[in-house]
Amino acid sequence: MNKTLANRQGFFHNEEEWDKTGAERMADQDEMIRNLMSIIERMVDLQDRMVKQLETVTSQVEELQQRLDNLDPQDLSKQQRLN
Repeated sequence: MNKTLANRQGFFHNEEEWDKTGAERMADQDEMIRNLMSIIERMVDLQDRMVKQLETVTSQVEELQQRLDNLDPQDLSKQQRLN
């Protein structure tokens, strides 16, 4: 395949890419893969933290709901009057 045909077909974006050796292109691909893996790892860590926070909030809401369910209606009316 000649350079002009390769450029028309979109294989290379510029002259520098055409001039790179196979090893250089492989090294570039390896670097891109490492960067993508790093991004994925950070996204998984973020997702894990979000799940933990959601579990904490859910637990707090459940605790508050249980406290509300166990409130004596008389105490509730006193509390409303105080507010």
